[in-house]
Amino acid sequence: MPVGMDGRVRQPDGPIGYLRLTSFSSNAAAEMREAIQELEAAGASSYILDLRNNPGGLVRSSIDIARLWLDGSPVVFNVSGREPDEIQSQLVDAPGSALTHRPLAVLVNSGSASAAEILSGALHDNHRAVILGDTNTYGKGKIQSVFELQDGSALFVTVARYQTPNGTEIDRIGIVPDHSCVLPGAPASDDDEGSGSSSFMAGLPMVPGSEVALLESLMGDSCVVAARDVLRDE
Repeated sequence: MPVGMDGRVRQPDGPIGYLRLTSFSSNAAAEMREAIQELEAAGASSYILDLRNNPGGLVRSSIDIARLWLDGSPVVFNVSGREPDEIQSQLVDAPGSALTHRPLAVLVNSGSASAAEILSGALHDNHRAVILGDTNTYGKGKIQSVFELQDGSALFVTVARYQTPNGTEIDRIGIVPDHSCVLPGAPASDDDEGSGSSSFMAGLPMVPGSEVALLESLMGDSCVVAARDVLRDE
C-alpha cells in the first residue's frame, strides 16, 4: 500500500497528520486523498508528508498529488530542452481548491528520487510546504529516449530535464532541504509532552498488530520530531 496514515503526533493545538508515500503508483493520489480527508475529519492541525526513500514512479501521479495540496492551477514542474530557451511548464490541469490549507512539512533524504523530487519541489516553490532532511534528494531529473541498436543493445539519449517551478535543476543536484532533521536547541525526544506512544494516535498501521511498534518508531524519529517543531512555528 503506497500511502499509509501511520500516526498523528499530539501537540497542544491539535494532532499532526502523518502520511507516508513510498511510491507514485496509479492509485497513490486516490489513497492520499482519502487519508487527508480522514485526518481532516479527525481534526489534524498540520501535516507531515514522508517521502524518504521514495524512488519515484509515475510523474502523472506527482501532478495529481500536488493538486490535493495546491489551489488553482500552479506550475508543478518545468521541462528544459536541449536548447537553453526550450522551457515548458507543467501546470495542475484540473484547477480547484486544495483539500486542506493547514501547514505542511515534507521529509526527504538521499533516497527520495524522480517523482518524489518533482512533488517536493512543487510544494516548496509554491510556498505550500517546508522541506526537512539531512541531505539533498537523489537528483534524478533526466528525460531520456531509448534507441534500440542492431546488436540488441540500447542507447539512452537525454532529451530534456526536469526543473522545479522556480527553475532549479533537479538532475544531479536534487532538492535542498530548508531544515535539518537536527534543529539547534531541539529536544532529542518528546519528553516535553510525555514519553511513550501516548503522544501519537494510530491511523492505518501498515501491518496488523504493528501499531505500538509503529508509534514508538515515530516517537524516536528525529525527522518527525524536527518537523513537529517546525510546524509549531508555522
